[in-house]
Amino acid sequence: MKKLFFALAFGAVSLLAIRPVHAAGFGDLVKGSGPTVYYVTSDQKRLAFPDEATFRSWYADFSPVRTVSDDELSQLPFAGQVPLRPGSRPIKGASEARIYGIDRDGNLRWLSTEGIARMIYGDDWNRKIAVVPDTALAEYGRGADVTGPNQFWWKAERDASPNLQEANARRSASAASPAKPSVANPAVTPAASSTAPTRIIILPTVINDDGGHGKEGDVDYLINGALVMPQDGINVLPGSYTIYHGQFPGYAASAWSGDCSADGVVTVPANQTRACFITFNDIPDATFGSKSNQPPKLTLFSYVQNHHGGTARDQDIKLFIGSMQVTSGQPSTLSPNDYTVYRVVPQGYAAYDWGGDCSPKGTVALRNGDDKTCTITLHD
Repeated sequence: MKKLFFALAFGAVSLLAIRPVHAAGFGDLVKGSGPTVYYVTSDQKRLAFPDEATFRSWYADFSPVRTVSDDELSQLPFAGQVPLRPGSRPIKGASEARIYGIDRDGNLRWLSTEGIARMIYGDDWNRKIAVVPDTALAEYGRGADVTGPNQFWWKAERDASPNLQEANARRSASAASPAKPSVANPAVTPAASSTAPTRIIILPTVINDDGGHGKEGDVDYLINGALVMPQDGINVLPGSYTIYHGQFPGYAASAWSGDCSADGVVTVPANQTRACFITFNDIPDATFGSKSNQPPKLTLFSYVQNHHGGTARDQDIKLFIGSMQVTSGQPSTLSPNDYTVYRVVPQGYAAYDWGGDCSPKGTVALRNGDDKTCTITLHD
């Protein structure tokens, strides 16, 4: 299983290669006390490298990376993520089947067949695919489809593309262009807000290199217990927050990174944006390719307490998943769905509520990769 998340890359980087610096300027590669590396833009903001592959598409090694204090890093507003270098790898969206190359102008070029993808990127083209959130893919322009030879070559596009400094300078010049009059009133241009919001952005990455089909939106994300959407950002009051993620069956989660500590704690100053990263990698399975493709399993357990002369045994309790009778302690392989479990209470006994992964009323949601257990206890 590949480990692309950038936090892991630094485990192999000599600390001697990361030099302290007192001022971060345009084009610098910097990091604070955390593992995430940032690129400093011409307007003194920071772009995060989401993974090692993105970093290495622009740089040969980590020797240019410099360490700054966390206070200095916080003075560089978060401005997004560094994109892949054009031509370097094929790319696709998390929920899209099409594979693209990125041309020198930053446009997506659909590689219309597997044969074309293999011709351009080699026999291992499918192992080189960078999977990005759908929102990130939507930020690219669109170019002509690649339907035959001599229409797109990765090395030519990579070598003809601007470096990060040039690309950032062009983007800054475009952003500095005068605002267009509004359609509603040609004489009016939108006024810029004088106060920047205080925000947290959660930026997850899902790696499906073992046959999984998960997407960033398949996981619940919570900030101090409140459910939030990834990538959109949420306005908060200045202060410290803890970010959590829900279960993602069949996937292994990295530690939090970026502006978050490893356990998901982030401090947001007033009028600043803080970004936290996490990666989910599908777990391989010998039969199904990815554990996330395994049909879900549910096991019911019945327990009998005989404190007043009762003689019933655990195995005497009739248990059902829907209308299907099952045996206590025996796992049942099911289809992904929502289920209700039942028990038949013998005469002279009473039952407590359901426990384990079931709600007290016996409802349970099963998804591929799940292996859940529900328990019921009866007493005489």
